[in-house]
Amino acid sequence: MFADIILPINIPSTLTYGIPIAMEGVLKIGMRVEVSLGKNKLYSGLVTKIHSFKPDDYQVKPIKNILDNEPVIDETQLKFWHWVSNYYMATLGDVMQVALPAHLKLIGETKLEFIGANTLPNTLSMEGQYAFDLIQLKRIITISELKEIVGVKHFTAVLNELLINE
Repeated sequence: MFADIILPINIPSTLTYGIPIAMEGVLKIGMRVEVSLGKNKLYSGLVTKIHSFKPDDYQVKPIKNILDNEPVIDETQLKFWHWVSNYYMATLGDVMQVALPAHLKLIGETKLEFIGANTLPNTLSMEGQYAFDLIQLKRIITISELKEIVGVKHFTAVLNELLINE
């Protein structure tokens, strides 16, 4: 299976990525995913279509992570984005940049700030507790630093733990 992904960059169309078997049935249109572009660039993109047609003109890379448990936009919003893109002759990536709320556009230099001494539940993972302690100590940390500290494998889960338990 494959998914067409809107990336928050100025390219004329969506890009197709492979859906790993573990993500089939879980991934839905409107969810944010983490994908790579080029050798070292990671982007948070948005799923616009799920299908079984492999592109012929480039090698398909797999989706790295699903960033949401539920879609962040619905199909009506997605149709509106397409209309805006066509009407204003803008790329879908540009429309996505304007339409998504700021907290859904987590990029490498987005900062997490410790804002108080709330009682933290005991439900944090070991990585989540370590990240929380570090943020509490440093007061501000970037998404890039958090990813480096907890590792790519645990990053999405830890970020969700921290945001839910704020």
